[in-house]
Amino acid sequence: MGTRHDQEFNKGSTMKVACTALTSLFLLLASCGGGTKANNVRSLSFNVERAGVNDGRTFYVLVKPSDEASFMSDSYEEISKLVQSKESDLLAMALIWPEWSKTIRIDVPEDQAVGVYCLFTEPTADWKLLLTPPLERSYSLNVGGNNVEIQLTKKSKSKSK
Repeated sequence: MGTRHDQEFNKGSTMKVACTALTSLFLLLASCGGGTKANNVRSLSFNVERAGVNDGRTFYVLVKPSDEASFMSDSYEEISKLVQSKESDLLAMALIWPEWSKTIRIDVPEDQAVGVYCLFTEPTADWKLLLTPPLERSYSLNVGGNNVEIQLTKKSKSKSK
């Protein structure tokens, strides 16, 4: 039988091994769950074609989960308040410059509709766009003209390996 010091050392070593094992198990479980989240990532690429878009001024783009009914009732005033809100369900918010391209990545399942809102200084009827399920992995959105026309071009789904 060992001394009291040996017994204390063995208890300490056992605790370290148990903690290391639990930490490894936690990291393994966390990495397994991460694969599902990676499958939910969508890419929205905004191409602002001309300097004249939004009279040459920057504008915000907001992306949030939606459905057809709430999207249709979303007003410009309600959506613009989300820029300053700390409590919102926004998936993304970005400031866009004329003649620039910007890619926004969002984490959303393919069966969730997504509203895309462009907060122009003088909005027209085409200031918002609803992306309906099943969502593609990547979209290219072209913003052009002073009438703020948003055109949607779906990119092909990425192939799974």
